[in-house]
Amino acid sequence: MPQSLVLLNGDQPGVSKTLVPGEEVTIGRHPERDLTVDDDRVSRLHARVKYASGRWHVEDCGSLNGTQVNLQAVQRAVLEPGDLIRVGEQLILFADYPTGYGHAGDNSRTSRMRRLGGRGKDDSVEQSLQRRTPIVGDSPAIRDLLDQISRVGPTDANVLVLGESGSGKELVARVIHELSPRSSQPYLPVNCAAFSEQLLESELFGHEEGAFTGAVKQHVGQFERATGGTLFLDEVGELSLGCQAKLLRVLEGHPFQRVGGSDGLRVDVRIIAATHRDLAELVGRGAFREDLYYRLRVIDLHVPPLRDRGDDVLLLARRLLGQVAQRLGRGPQRLSCEAIVALKRHRWPGNVRELRNCIERAVVLARGAEITPRDLGLDHCDPERDTVGDEDSSPYLSLQDAQRRHIRRVLRQVDGNKSLACRILGIGRGTLYKKLGEPHADVPPEQ
Repeated sequence: MPQSLVLLNGDQPGVSKTLVPGEEVTIGRHPERDLTVDDDRVSRLHARVKYASGRWHVEDCGSLNGTQVNLQAVQRAVLEPGDLIRVGEQLILFADYPTGYGHAGDNSRTSRMRRLGGRGKDDSVEQSLQRRTPIVGDSPAIRDLLDQISRVGPTDANVLVLGESGSGKELVARVIHELSPRSSQPYLPVNCAAFSEQLLESELFGHEEGAFTGAVKQHVGQFERATGGTLFLDEVGELSLGCQAKLLRVLEGHPFQRVGGSDGLRVDVRIIAATHRDLAELVGRGAFREDLYYRLRVIDLHVPPLRDRGDDVLLLARRLLGQVAQRLGRGPQRLSCEAIVALKRHRWPGNVRELRNCIERAVVLARGAEITPRDLGLDHCDPERDTVGDEDSSPYLSLQDAQRRHIRRVLRQVDGNKSLACRILGIGRGTLYKKLGEPHADVPPEQ
């Protein structure tokens, strides 16, 4: 698989150079260099990247300000995928796959389809992906996901989207709907974990006036509202067995009744379900119906966690930075070299949701146009100890203690902002307090 060098900041972020064994790539300020960097701190011939003994190496060419790899000064160093080369104030990514940025001026159909993860064979799918909500990323995992979406979207098959909290499952569902023949019809999301059993049944199937205390008028459920379109059932693993039975009947084509009603209703709805839980394990425990599991899982798509998406974190960070700055009325902002390194090193237990919150925090707190690790809340994070349980290597640490320590870590990272911590963790405030064992917990002290 070809490797590439990609400029990450400066005036030309995204400009890339594909590496070919046997051909060295020169880096410098002179316009005749293979990778030209417009930076006064960069020498005319600053560094070169070349292939030797089966590995790619970077070599400083006697530059005035030196060359760094991952913020460490080097004269010559072997490059590993994901390494960051720093010359002057510019960062250059060593990528082990064809990048989604493309070469300057590269807007070919093949390049566009490669960036979308498509197969380059279906113009209508390409145009839909270009026109509608994009999934940002060019890692192999995301390109594979996009390829599956481009084939699944135009069908009417039920889809089960699997992935960790905050990884972007609802965005995947929206893109599938937008690619489908139902795209002009309703797309309605329902969070199955947000309702009690009785309220969820009413939300999905509707109720008649007087069906229960508080039912002061007839309510049309989401199944009826979504007819002809798509119903997205988020956190489907939280459904009670009673709701599961009624959902199964609808999926099998049987009529259903509103709560308290007697009229049989039929709907034409595509179901996209999502969960962060292991449904197969729930089936084994009898907590989820096996027949419903297979009805929902006609096709299953796995959304990779952000930590497995390589340099997508930088693509996402830039996209979010522009969006948040515009929404908050701030001027253009950029990521410092140290911020880029911090973003790459962080493990992102809260996935894209956590990244979005970090970027929003940074835009609000930044004192100037440059975002620093401190602005992101990542200045005190040890990248080698950024996973749940790393604070205590004891093999006897209970799950409850591990959860409590992780929650405290997240709270420290967001300066005690419980609302932000809950959004990152994907839990409610009541659950946060319960897991901390402190009904009115303040910012937790360092352990």
